[in-house]
Amino acid sequence: MSSDEDEIELAKRLERPELDDWSHDGLADSAWWLSLVASSKQEKYYYTNLGIENARYLSGRHFREFYEDQCKPCLIKQSAVIKNDEDWHLDALSSRYGNLNWRLSDTHGAVVGLDEWIQYGKSNADDAPFALYDSEIFDDIIAFTKYARPSFVSRCDFSIIPMSQRPPWRWILLGCPRSGTGLHIDPLLTHAWVYLVQGRKLWAMLPPGTGFVEPETDRTPSANWFYHHRDRLKSRSDYIEFIQYPGETVFIPGGWEHAVLNLDWTVAITENYAKLSSDAALLAVRSQESVLYQTLLYIRQLRHKVLLDDDCLPHIIFYLPTFDVVTLAPVARAFEKAVLSSTAFWRDRLQYDLHYNFTAAAAMESMLPLAVRYRKFVHDKNTTTSRSMRALYLDILESQEEERMITGQGLC
Repeated sequence: MSSDEDEIELAKRLERPELDDWSHDGLADSAWWLSLVASSKQEKYYYTNLGIENARYLSGRHFREFYEDQCKPCLIKQSAVIKNDEDWHLDALSSRYGNLNWRLSDTHGAVVGLDEWIQYGKSNADDAPFALYDSEIFDDIIAFTKYARPSFVSRCDFSIIPMSQRPPWRWILLGCPRSGTGLHIDPLLTHAWVYLVQGRKLWAMLPPGTGFVEPETDRTPSANWFYHHRDRLKSRSDYIEFIQYPGETVFIPGGWEHAVLNLDWTVAITENYAKLSSDAALLAVRSQESVLYQTLLYIRQLRHKVLLDDDCLPHIIFYLPTFDVVTLAPVARAFEKAVLSSTAFWRDRLQYDLHYNFTAAAAMESMLPLAVRYRKFVHDKNTTTSRSMRALYLDILESQEEERMITGQGLC
């Protein structure tokens, strides 16, 4: 057995240790699979229970009120998450990153070379081959951060937590035919969006509370799940099935059961994001991620306390790089207070950290009011510090165009 085959076999054992025979249903080249692929090119989907939107006309308010708040799934057409989708097609990725090791999952440490995985995808006889779900590739290759998060989705409530303490929240998904994920619910009742760059994905969805998700100890792979359950579920009135095409974004509300089957070679980007406005979501975080929950409480307390107490400034420094315009506002007031009281240490320290954050967030339209406020502050204070603040404000304006794409690499 060659080293590449050893690598694939090790990855398979780590990915599904409970599975001895990856081809027990004989789905590769089966009549079921060939019929499914053929019918998927002809079958009409009427999206009975699925909202259909066009990204060009979809506002954040409409999306929040009709989909996020009501926990209803939808398909958004004409999304523009990537500037040039062809740069992310599998052939392009192989030519640039074919020798790079990619991760299969966040649950184990298995990695495979991209070219080795592509060869496996072309030649395997598995019912449901494994796909690549890499959440750390963004740290390895900065080019993968150059995407624009859909403007209509809400800000993630985990974004106030330092990156090092956050659970995985974004992935690049590479799939070969018959790969995918069996029926499951995303952790911590998080919402998710999936943008498809290449290929086609067959989706199945069921609303919360149906109890159809199998125990974690019995993880049926994607193709096997569709093979055994699809025909029976299609008669249910609450069952949603549709095909996602390139350029479309799927929104999966927290708590919804869903399965995905790759009909072709696929490339996708996805993010999970938390909306902690419901008691159920808070309870999920508290019961499943107690450390994460305590960190959220601590930072929220800091955001309030910074208005009242200078003693918390050493702590706020650590968390400052994770703050957005809302959380920067009280810090800005604390900074003004430090400047006016001539506290040189805090003046220099806060000025440095604020500059770091303002530069990263300058592309956000919501930063402009705070920038204008600083301009007024600088104009009113004829001091050495005010000249530094003036330079800071100019940096904001100059970096606005340069950092236009940084919203895709910043916080959730």
